[in-house]
Order: sequence, then C-alpha cells, then structure tokens
Amino acid sequence: MEEIYQEYRERLIKSNPSSLELEIFETFIRTDFIGNTLELIKVLENKDYKGILKELKVIEKNIYSIKDDKYTRNERLGYSNIICGYIRRVQSIIHKELDNKYKLLDQAEEILKQKEVDIEVFEKWIKKYKKYIIENYKKNSREYKLLTICNLSIEDKIGDNIEINKMLLRMSVEFGVEILNYYIEG
Repeated sequence: MEEIYQEYRERLIKSNPSSLELEIFETFIRTDFIGNTLELIKVLENKDYKGILKELKVIEKNIYSIKDDKYTRNERLGYSNIICGYIRRVQSIIHKELDNKYKLLDQAEEILKQKEVDIEVFEKWIKKYKKYIIENYKKNSREYKLLTICNLSIEDKIGDNIEINKMLLRMSVEFGVEILNYYIEG
C-alpha cells in the first residue's frame, strides 16, 4: 500500500502541482472516501478543476455513506469540514478562470469594433490571451494546443505587406474569440 502511495505521489509531483492539489492528495489518498483513486490522480495532475470539483463531491458524499466504524463521528465531521473548504477553493478557481475569459472576450469585442487595426492594441490582446492559456492549461493538453493555434504576432508576419499583417492579426483575435467561446460553453 505504501509503495502505491509513493508511486502516485511521485507521479503527481512530476506534474508540478500547486499546493491545493498536493493538499487534496495528502488529505484523502489514504482514506476510504475516494471513489476512483486513479481518476483523482489524473485530474490533480492535469489541474482539471472541473474534474477535481467532481471528485471532491464524490468524496464528500462518501464521507457519510461508508457504513463501517473505521472513522468516528468527529473524524467524519473533520473530513467533511475539510472537503467543504477544498470545494470552495476549487469553485473560486473555476470562477476566476471564467471571469478572466469574459474579460478577454469583452476586450476582444471592443478592439474588433475598430475599423483600423492598431497593431499594438491587437498584439497586447494576443499577449494577454497567451498568458491566460499558459496559466490555465497544461502545455501538453489538447486544450492548450487548440487555444494556441491562433497565436499570431507581428513578428510572425508573412512578407512586408503591413495590410496583410493587420488582417492576419484581426483574424487571429477573431479565431481566439471563437475558441474561447467554445471553451466557455464546453
């Protein structure tokens, strides 16, 4: 049992987890409350906060549904309080991520209303978009790859025609907006 724990812990540490993922792992990995240990490890590794929230709710449900006497009432109450705190923290992260998406979309809407493309404004938005992706998605994930498809900047210009490059920047922002809209709905 200890070997499996160490293997999972090493696997999680390789994914460069935040303190939240490590705390959740350390708190619940040795308990009987986890529904599917491998699934929990996967969502913690990928920092999939919607998946983590789902797993935390399974753990919360299991705290009081396990019928053996292994845990006292006070221990169950303690775990219940801990899981509530983790659920609130994860919900906060999810809402912050959504707020950032909506801010990016609002900014994109404003700059796309401009008739003339201001290269600096468009590139500034693309930099914010890149930063958002890096902060919220694991580099090897499918989402990261899809979200970075539209990353163009004036350094990536095709030829010396400024008008074509402005058009490409506009298209890059439009494409970024479409992908962000998809990930808000999905």
